[in-house]
Amino acid sequence: MSTSALYRAAAVGRLMARMAGTVVALIFIASMSGGEGPLRFGLYLRHDLFLVSLAMLLGGLLLVWKSQLWGGTISLAGFALMVAMEGGRPPGMGGLFLWPVAMALVNLVCWWTLPEETPEDGAAWVEAWWARLKTPIYRAALVGRWVARVAGTLVALLFLAFVAGEGPPSLFRLSFKEDLIFLAMGGLFLGLLLAWKWQFWGGAIPLAAFAYLALAGNMDMSRSLLLFAPAGIGALNLVCWWRIRAGRRVGLTAWHVPKTPLIVVGAAVGVFVALCANEMFGNPPLMTPAFRPTAAMVGEWRATPAWLPGQAAADEPETVFVINPDGSVTGRVGDAAVMGGRMGYARSWFGKLMKWRTDYAIHGRLDHAAVASGLTEYSGEFAAPLTLYDGELTGWLTFRYGRFSVMLKKE
Repeated sequence: MSTSALYRAAAVGRLMARMAGTVVALIFIASMSGGEGPLRFGLYLRHDLFLVSLAMLLGGLLLVWKSQLWGGTISLAGFALMVAMEGGRPPGMGGLFLWPVAMALVNLVCWWTLPEETPEDGAAWVEAWWARLKTPIYRAALVGRWVARVAGTLVALLFLAFVAGEGPPSLFRLSFKEDLIFLAMGGLFLGLLLAWKWQFWGGAIPLAAFAYLALAGNMDMSRSLLLFAPAGIGALNLVCWWRIRAGRRVGLTAWHVPKTPLIVVGAAVGVFVALCANEMFGNPPLMTPAFRPTAAMVGEWRATPAWLPGQAAADEPETVFVINPDGSVTGRVGDAAVMGGRMGYARSWFGKLMKWRTDYAIHGRLDHAAVASGLTEYSGEFAAPLTLYDGELTGWLTFRYGRFSVMLKKE
């Protein structure tokens, strides 16, 4: 094989090894955050050495973008330290570690194969090959920017719909750590909206919030897979911002997406946003059918004690709702009578399709404050989002300054 051909093969192999190694490292990091949870340094030397060797193994795969020799060497040194800790045997999780080791070996082979002096025709080929890739990469980054903006907006709307459906937590009643977790959740989702103005911050803020939730927040990511979606969109924002910025520096001409697809996509997104807003802020939403209670639903429903973490059954005032054939609701909460009660559907066909909100809701007010356990007062207007399941209406009784769960069973 000629020198120029060898150079071409090694140059392509180097790029492929760098990209594959980065993917392997990210998969390892995501699996550790999602499966076993964040790993922390402690007082156990063996455990800390394992973390150091793992950091060397994965960090070396990222270092090859700067130095292929040192990146591959550090990765192999980390794996060797793992093997030494296991008494000469491969570490746990079997062949899972073969992938980063293979990427480290490929990087070293490509580094060793590349000649010290670049052949003139080889250098010209690499330069021409990279020049041909610059324009498609720049265009892909422009398309990716719009994809990230639209997807980030939809994900942020999902978060807002969840907060609107479940109700925002009372930040003054939560601990400082719980407040930080809620604010990080808001930054993770709502930070994506900044990409319409500042793409860098639309990626940096969600990723920083995700890092806090995964590390400092002690969240089990295997049970919160939804959090990976905004984090991935944030990473896409950063990558596109970096490539567009690099393309503008070298003088690439702007490329515009055809107007017709933009109009079609924009109209579809506009309809979706309108449906989401209707479902979040409508009370009840538009397109919700008129409620006519069935014979099985008409009658007296009494709450059975429901237990929630941090809330004893005795903290809940006795709740009785009487559903009338015309949809009106009477009854009492504790010793306070329900006034102007009305039951209806709480979501339209779109909310049911998206699995937002509950099927039914009761709205009304109390004639005076209901006191629970001699301490907590529930007064004024209330809303009770309810779902009929297995012969019971389950949900929440929500007031302006508090709420409690209810499980209503027909008497």
